[in-house]
Amino acid sequence: EGTNRDGHLSPVMSAMDFRFASTQDAHSIVAYLRSQPAVENETPDSSMTPLTLAFIALGMFPLLDLPEADEVAPAPVPVGPTAEYGEYIANFLGCSGCHGEDLTGGAGGLSPKGPFLRVVKGWTVEQFTQTLRTGVNPTGRALDEDEMPRKFISRLDDDELAGVYAYLLTFQ
Repeated sequence: EGTNRDGHLSPVMSAMDFRFASTQDAHSIVAYLRSQPAVENETPDSSMTPLTLAFIALGMFPLLDLPEADEVAPAPVPVGPTAEYGEYIANFLGCSGCHGEDLTGGAGGLSPKGPFLRVVKGWTVEQFTQTLRTGVNPTGRALDEDEMPRKFISRLDDDELAGVYAYLLTFQ
């Protein structure tokens, strides 16, 4: 829901994309985090600086509408190389944050302006997967490492990448 335990909004962390996670996946993430060894360090209080507040007011740091606390999380989507699963993955990963609401490019504000993703219609699933795994598209152009979290995205498995590819192909 994008809020901390005290109910305060935490827009700086990409927690807003977690609203797309099924309850089952959210519980799996929490279980994994709890299985990791604790570390000893001081965590500073989280608060928005005046500059962050100004960016929000100017629309440079867009905040998404948060779901109501009683909204039901999405049902788990069957894992597989399907457009339905790909949409789930793309939403959960927040692709629209840089590539725009309809993935036609550019999100605006302080977000990187990602390109129009419908370009994949001319690619095969193998080319799409290779592009995200290597950072080089079928034309030989390197993806911008500063804008595309490719090292993270490259860890998606074959079904996840094939699903995202299938989802992108559903756009007219």
